[in-house]
Amino acid sequence: MTSHRGADAHRCEWASVLAAAVRVTRDLDLAEGCVQDVYAAAVRGPGPRT
Repeated sequence: MTSHRGADAHRCEWASVLAAAVRVTRDLDLAEGCVQDVYAAAVRGPGPRT
């Protein structure tokens, strides 16, 4: 994912992804951390295959 596409996804989908994570975790702080980690990983791209 290019950083431009990542920024677009972040801007357009952040609220929906966060809401889903809150429903699963029932913890806003944990959900925010998880969503941030996921978006950061998406921007970095796939790592080496093991």
